[in-house]
Amino acid sequence: METKQTTLLKILIFLLVGVIFVAAMIAYSNARSGRQGRFVEEGWNKEGFGEVQKDIERVFDVKRGGRLTLDTDAGSVVVEAWDKDQVSVVVGLSGDEEQLKRFRVEFKSDDSTVSIIGKQRGRFFPWHWQSSDIVFHIKVPSNFRPKINTAGGDVSVTGVEGNVRGETSGGTLKLFSIVGDVYGETSGGDVVIRNIKGDVQGYTSGGDIKVDSVLGGVKVTTSGGEVVLLRVDGRIYGETSGGNIEARLLGENRGVHLETSGGNVSVYLRKDIAANLQASTSGGSVKCDLPVMVLGKISEDELNGKLNGGGNLIELSTSGGNINIRPLD
Repeated sequence: METKQTTLLKILIFLLVGVIFVAAMIAYSNARSGRQGRFVEEGWNKEGFGEVQKDIERVFDVKRGGRLTLDTDAGSVVVEAWDKDQVSVVVGLSGDEEQLKRFRVEFKSDDSTVSIIGKQRGRFFPWHWQSSDIVFHIKVPSNFRPKINTAGGDVSVTGVEGNVRGETSGGTLKLFSIVGDVYGETSGGDVVIRNIKGDVQGYTSGGDIKVDSVLGGVKVTTSGGEVVLLRVDGRIYGETSGGNIEARLLGENRGVHLETSGGNVSVYLRKDIAANLQASTSGGSVKCDLPVMVLGKISEDELNGKLNGGGNLIELSTSGGNINIRPLD
């Protein structure tokens, strides 16, 4: 009589053989499908072994002042303004056939809102999208408000008159020539913001931040890069855990806070700017090339004083570098 242990062992061997057989059949089926191209449906162009290409195109009539929302599991996004009361969407898909056939794009709209959703069916390993290319090319009326969220690509928005929000988990953010408040966030790339009439917020966990020509307040933070703030007319807040900071303040002083844990801080100010100044470093020196009335003790690594009689606070600090305060050319 067989023991219970022997019976259990036979059952386990049987199940293991079954799993191996099913896996082999799936692999054979996938290989056969790739060779025969039986997944190539109408509208798809065959580009090579196991690769396809397709464009999805839509046009929506809308009123100015509306909103565009895009939420996608994968893909880069390019949004541009044009002079039509329409939203034009072209989704370019190219690459691995099996991946792209699991990707679906859904559209909803009314006379003031266009909503786009890109979803992958049965997504278990999102990094496999590296072998496919998905790009959303979108044109909107100039007076429109884009809200973009992608889990895997770059985001670019240019030329709109309205508040803009762009988020990505794996790419670079570029927000240019916008009249309205701007919010940009990425977990794995740089943030570049330029020519903005409105308040700016930019955040990244793994890249540099560059902001240029802003008429409004700026608040930016990065955990792993440099911060460059050029020609800003507004309140400034900049922070990084791993790089240098450079800032050039135009217009009146509305308050400045710049802090880094691993680099230098360089600030350029108008000669007639009025400010209370606090600057300190734990790993370097503080130098000011503007006339300053020093308050308290004079030391190499700390400076407290007033510029032109005092004003809003300019606070500068670093744990691992120098601080330089220079006149704006």
